[in-house]
Amino acid sequence: MPAIVTKGSLVLTSDGAIISSSGSFSNDERTAKIFFSLIQTALSLDVDENLKELSISYGDHRYTACTSNKKIHIARIQSDQ
Repeated sequence: MPAIVTKGSLVLTSDGAIISSSGSFSNDERTAKIFFSLIQTALSLDVDENLKELSISYGDHRYTACTSNKKIHIARIQSDQ
């Protein structure tokens, strides 16, 4: 199994404030706002299941977000080539 290469990460509070950021997400308020909005929208959908993970995939990388302990964790992960 290939190693997972994380290119950046964000941790947000439950109201969208940045707790920590690193890599390609260092001090990236714009990306934080976009992901906070996406997660709020996903959580507001009328479905019978809780949101576990939200992923957006591109050719060379993907964004993965999840919620845990009232925090939002977001990572930019390099895709296998």
